[in-house]
Amino acid sequence: MSDARPHRTAADVTLRPIRLPDDAEAVKAIIAAIWQGGTSALMEQRFGEIAGRPWIDWQWRSVEPYLAAANNEAYVAVLDGRIVGFCSCSIDRERSVGEVGYNGVSPDCKGQGVGGLMMNHIMTRIRSLGMTYASVIVANNDQHIPARKMYEKHGFKPLVNFDCLVQKL
Repeated sequence: MSDARPHRTAADVTLRPIRLPDDAEAVKAIIAAIWQGGTSALMEQRFGEIAGRPWIDWQWRSVEPYLAAANNEAYVAVLDGRIVGFCSCSIDRERSVGEVGYNGVSPDCKGQGVGGLMMNHIMTRIRSLGMTYASVIVANNDQHIPARKMYEKHGFKPLVNFDCLVQKL
């Protein structure tokens, strides 16, 4: 029996600027589905809910203002009217550095080129704004291997590794 769904590719995806608060729930749902390897989720796994709220609430408190900041650019990837990814960057004109920011792709679109499409868009924006350097921060744990591979495919090279150390007081 064959899959009745048509095969989708990144060519079927459009990128548009993010519209907050309208796009917030869709982006937050993607984050909840894919960022279990991030510090907020890992702290909750180790210690339980922090201050009685789930990790996604704390994570969203840092992501939403970043995506909405005037000096940052943020986009959503849309397929058939549904948000399937998001990407962002910040520009430091004084240092001539464009930083790839928060991004992610819905698990049901994994391997379809959406992440590469978004990365190409962000890198094109960084270059078009005249930046000399591009940077990205990615964790060095197993959950971030796909992101790391994509960044390396786009020419990023490791500069420094760091550990996030925590303790319960």
